Amino acid sequence: MRFLILACKIFEREISKILGDGQGHSIIMLEFGYHKMPVILQQRIQEIINNASDVDAVLLLYGYCGGTLKLNTRDLPVIMPRAHDCFDIMLGSNERFSLFSDEPGTYFLSEGWVRKDGTPVEKIRGVRKRLKDNDDKIIEEIYAGYKRLLFVRTGIETEENLLRARHAADEMGWRFEEKIADLTVMKKLFSGEWDREFIVLNPQ
Repeated sequence: MRFLILACKIFEREISKILGDGQGHSIIMLEFGYHKMPVILQQRIQEIINNASDVDAVLLLYGYCGGTLKLNTRDLPVIMPRAHDCFDIMLGSNERFSLFSDEPGTYFLSEGWVRKDGTPVEKIRGVRKRLKDNDDKIIEEIYAGYKRLLFVRTGIETEENLLRARHAADEMGWRFEEKIADLTVMKKLFSGEWDREFIVLNPQ
């Protein structure tokens, strides 16, 4: 079977690690940041599905954040993980829930997130530049409740970005931990092992 794989650029290195040159599949990577604009993301995904050709199915590496459950599948099955966001996809939703239960105040990062979005400390610097009065109260409210920074290792991380994450945890006064993700969900999605961890949106 030949798939159209549609994913956020947050996953570009993980996809390359698993599929190499793509193994004959068509891969479209969307820019990071669409999760903040779910209506636009849903429209963009729908447009790509509408224009898809010469593939047997569309594989989505997006969680529910992309409005994926409202898609019109046209004449192609669309398969996606049962996941709220990309960290559910990396870790599996059960493991993510367990980590949240252990410490609800967990801030998740990965190699892709550090590269595309930066660390909390780097974001704070950006906010301070935009605030005329340098209002630390606003900044404190953004990150209120976090106690742990958990870096999800997917096998493609760099020492530089690990250090950026560790430095951010130190500056924020959070404890730093790492969790290895074996990317089982992604591997099963690409190999066609669509069990109960996946939602299959069939053509109407």
